[in-house]
Amino acid sequence: MIGSVVTIVDSIDLTVLTIYNYTKCFDPVVPRSGRLRVDPDIKAQINKMPNVDRVIETSGFFLDVNTVFGPSPFICFGLPAESRDYLIKRSGDRLAEGRMPIDGAPEAVLSEGIVRNRRYKIGDVITNDSDSGTLIAVPVPVKLVGILHGPTWLAFTSQSFVDNALPLVPHSLLVTSKNPANQIALGDALYNKLDRVRVNVFAFRTLVDLLRKSLASLYLIMAIVNFTVIFVVALMAGMLSNIYFTQRVSEFAVLSAIGIRRSILIWHAISYTAIFTSI
Repeated sequence: MIGSVVTIVDSIDLTVLTIYNYTKCFDPVVPRSGRLRVDPDIKAQINKMPNVDRVIETSGFFLDVNTVFGPSPFICFGLPAESRDYLIKRSGDRLAEGRMPIDGAPEAVLSEGIVRNRRYKIGDVITNDSDSGTLIAVPVPVKLVGILHGPTWLAFTSQSFVDNALPLVPHSLLVTSKNPANQIALGDALYNKLDRVRVNVFAFRTLVDLLRKSLASLYLIMAIVNFTVIFVVALMAGMLSNIYFTQRVSEFAVLSAIGIRRSILIWHAISYTAIFTSI
């Protein structure tokens, strides 16, 4: 039971790290306060940062993925083909099955992790206007046409489809570093330097910290369950050991009377307790 609880706690952390692993490859900068686009001065500020490689404008829609703490939204980015291929390659993924979405068509390509998570297959509808639980629902059914293989969870559709189907969806910026190894550091710099009243920066470290804080109550419940299980098991082991030795007091008395040293008797008691507890 303790192992099961620990596994569940670890799976929560692993889920968060897996779902938002793409922020190790690029950082979304999302407009706030009702803005449809990131303000030009903030975009210029990003472009001036020395480690920035590309600043890609995008919009998209959301689909739900299953997690141990319930459905969680995952964004499908709308991008032109060149930018999409650039981010796929940068993330270490590749097209493993099917094809890429046709420009302007209600189609999407998903990573195999999302496909397994939702049990999709090529040709399935991944979201439509009846998905009321998603953050941004699309007005038409969107079909899965390709599956990506690789370490990063990604979802892409064409930019023209999103612009036509969801014209009022805010446009974000995807920022990449010149050296992929410095992406997390760039995300921290964006988070610290940009005006967070006007934009949200989804940097890897800050996003993971935020999600862990939001799940703090769940971690506390798991810790209480762990403590309770350990306490009950220890109490029951102690009670059974006490009954065991109470029934064998006369035996230990006889062994002591015939000359068995006390240290040996104590060692026998400890070894019996250890064997009994391990069983």
